[in-house]
Amino acid sequence: MDDPILLEIQNGYVPREMEEPGVREVAIQLVNKEGDDYVPPPKKVVPFEGGGQRLGSTSSDPAPSASAPAPSVDTAAATTVLAVDPSQPQVSIQVRLHDGTRLVAKFNESHTVGDLRTFVRLSRPQTGAFSLSTTFPKEELADDAKTVKEANLGGAVVVQKLL
Repeated sequence: MDDPILLEIQNGYVPREMEEPGVREVAIQLVNKEGDDYVPPPKKVVPFEGGGQRLGSTSSDPAPSASAPAPSVDTAAATTVLAVDPSQPQVSIQVRLHDGTRLVAKFNESHTVGDLRTFVRLSRPQTGAFSLSTTFPKEELADDAKTVKEANLGGAVVVQKLL
């Protein structure tokens, strides 16, 4: 106990570092626990740590796990085919692929649902037939001629489901 702060506490004085203006009486006790074994605090439990299945997925579609790396997504080819005009109004659309991977792309309001479908197909060429739908309210995007603005997809989340 060579520390001056501990010596002051042991002698019954409040160290200057612990004094607060306006406080007159302070009770400080020093308990010697040198002979006690150290017991670490219990580990914190993290809720929702496990895996699960996405609603509406088939049994063959595994839920994405945090430890497994997501399959590579080639958006470069899709972006080059999809020409976005910076002088026109733009919207961002988030696409949740069937395997849980997330894509975010910019579209002009004049692009069509067919352009969105082409973007998804070019991003994952190995994927077979699929449908696209909005999340809430759930609506299948079946009309490829509708514009992004007409389909109200600005800032929306679109979900891919394998057929």
